[in-house]
Amino acid sequence: MEAEKELTPNTPEKIIFCVDVSAEVDSLDFAKTAKKVGMTRLDCIKTAIRTFVYLKQKMNSEHQFGLMYVTDVPTWVQDPTDDGELFLRKVNALQSRGDFKSLDLSSVFELVGERIPEVNTTTLQGANFIYRIIFIYSRSNVRPSLSQPWEPHRSGTVFFDALYLHSKQTKDNCPQDVYDFITEIDNGNAYHLENSTSLRKFYHHAVQLTAHPLQRTSQNSYKTSLDEHSG
Repeated sequence: MEAEKELTPNTPEKIIFCVDVSAEVDSLDFAKTAKKVGMTRLDCIKTAIRTFVYLKQKMNSEHQFGLMYVTDVPTWVQDPTDDGELFLRKVNALQSRGDFKSLDLSSVFELVGERIPEVNTTTLQGANFIYRIIFIYSRSNVRPSLSQPWEPHRSGTVFFDALYLHSKQTKDNCPQDVYDFITEIDNGNAYHLENSTSLRKFYHHAVQLTAHPLQRTSQNSYKTSLDEHSG
């Protein structure tokens, strides 16, 4: 049994949501429950982000939230803010933007570094904020790339989590290859979550991501009593 982890003070987070807006987010096949009420993947993502922000602000009102979206390149939408209503208006305005066959995640990390330069210099000792990118990806047949190594995560103040929504494996889809690539981006305590069938599981994942990166247990040791296959 893993030894109980010593809790680290709840340093406020600056959390950047990086949301894929390729055509697949308009899919209705993500979950049976969502399909019954006409919810697309993007609708589910927006609902999950609203829940996440509500819970995080209850935990610590100093948490801040930023937003970007990705096509074949990243686009910055909102600097980190503690104004939850402003942030969620920007989230609600997201829409799909077409079919894209490539994504270099190095461009995402570069843009974060340009917009929030302190991610490149902050150290854990005396940090006023820690920084987290939550990457929400929805392409079942496009494996991202990483043309340049990503170094800031080695400081212990920058984290990368991912939530991957995908269709099932077929001759045209390669979700396992995509997920394997995503899991390679790890600072030792990343959460990499995936889902193709269960709306309940998806929202559970969104809540799971609210755990503070400096306090949470490793993903491998995380236990849940939810039925992972229920919709």
